Amino acid sequence: MNIAIKKRNRLKSLAIKSSVSDKILVRTDSDIAEAIKISIHPSETLSLLIGDSTAIFPNALSEIVKDINESRAMLDLEFDWDSSGGHAIPPKVWENAAMFLATYSKWIYENEQVVLQSPSINPVADGSIDLTWYTNTARMLINIKNSDNPEAHFYGDLQNDESIKGNFSIDGEVRAYFAQWLRKNLCR
Repeated sequence: MNIAIKKRNRLKSLAIKSSVSDKILVRTDSDIAEAIKISIHPSETLSLLIGDSTAIFPNALSEIVKDINESRAMLDLEFDWDSSGGHAIPPKVWENAAMFLATYSKWIYENEQVVLQSPSINPVADGSIDLTWYTNTARMLINIKNSDNPEAHFYGDLQNDESIKGNFSIDGEVRAYFAQWLRKNLCR
């Protein structure tokens, strides 16, 4: 099945082509995000357009792909979206958050053969984005900053005295210690 969402002449359209029947269904809807492309190939991979890059995912990460895709709607938020002066989310901040989640979820899956649970992906009033996980035993908050130098600030704990916190640049590199903490505490 191929799914493509594109903006055409001020109308947004969703085209779904089934590889089984080759039927094409088209739906126009002003709520569909522009310029998102997801391709689904049974037992192969998923791809998601994030800014100018295409992230390729194993099918096992379909929930994360879906949630990243849905989070793009926060780009439609305007100033004062929270009635308290909340800033709009800049596209670059969303791209940084999406690529951060894509990079770590893929690394964990490819190196550890486990699936990172999908986080809550939420806008923050200062124009940054929070990625949040809560489980019965652990919690993690990663804030993707709205700044010229993309950074992730994080705090996680095992709901007791053991915690991890810090920050690092979002540069496409995986910090193994951080990925291992996520794998150990937030994977299915």
